Amino acid sequence: MASSNIARPNTDLSEQEIQGLLSILFSFGKGLIFFVPGLLLPVRGLLRKAAPDMKLDVYGIYLLWVAFVVGLILVYSPWWAWYGGWFWGPRFFLFACIPASFAIALRLLPARLRLPGDAAHGRYPATNE
Repeated sequence: MASSNIARPNTDLSEQEIQGLLSILFSFGKGLIFFVPGLLLPVRGLLRKAAPDMKLDVYGIYLLWVAFVVGLILVYSPWWAWYGGWFWGPRFFLFACIPASFAIALRLLPARLRLPGDAAHGRYPATNE
């Protein structure tokens, strides 16, 4: 006897997953947009210019950090306790502070300090600071 209540895998995003995703990103007390706004800063150009002759791909590492944060968001969004309990802030997303603070630090550096190779070769005029 065939039953119509057979559990079928759902391939679409459920309403709970979408609500969790939007809540993780935009919730006033817990949203990542309020607690780690540095993730939204554009840093690609700064990272490409800052280390052109380094053997280490700094922008690639930054992208891996951001990809890990996106993975955390996707893992925690369908969970009913995405908010992390009675705490302010995104406690499950503390790792997001690393790429966000890195991006903020890059944006706050004075322009003459962003290119260490040029400063080492004396291409900057002397300043009285």
